[in-house]
Amino acid sequence: FTGNIRPVKGVEVLLKSARMIPPDRRIHFLLVGEVRDADIRRQAEDPALRDRVHLAGFRKDAAALAGRCDIYVMPSVEREGLPRGVIEAMAQGVPPIVSKVGGMPELVVDGQSGLVVPPRDPAALADAIVTLALDAHRRRQLGLQARERIQTDFHIATTAARMIALYRDVAASLS
Repeated sequence: FTGNIRPVKGVEVLLKSARMIPPDRRIHFLLVGEVRDADIRRQAEDPALRDRVHLAGFRKDAAALAGRCDIYVMPSVEREGLPRGVIEAMAQGVPPIVSKVGGMPELVVDGQSGLVVPPRDPAALADAIVTLALDAHRRRQLGLQARERIQTDFHIATTAARMIALYRDVAASLS
């Protein structure tokens, strides 16, 4: 996870899901960003999690760190557009797991370019994390599709061309 660590980002859901994953799975959670919620810090430092949850704090190289991970998770619970962290991870071929909130389901096509889980559902999130953690081939495939999706459907040049076409259509309809 990369981003401001605050309640709306769903990090509490991520930590609850981490508790559901048996420690022998050896799955670690790297949380990059300023912790803006003391309760999140307390949960991450709980003895049941502290060996698997790593709070990296604010880092200028957050995108590079996300690119070195096997899976990227954005479990937002509300008000999410198209998060830069998800886009950066996908652009580097890291398969994302996102919650079905805001624009994220538009960005991540469930089962094709990542996984989409219900918001506020730590069990579904834990299941998705374990599923990808145990299947390197699927992670690779989803990561390749994620990169392709960003390069084709969300590339800045494509987006700009679509906006210009939209403005021209609107202007033509007003004439």
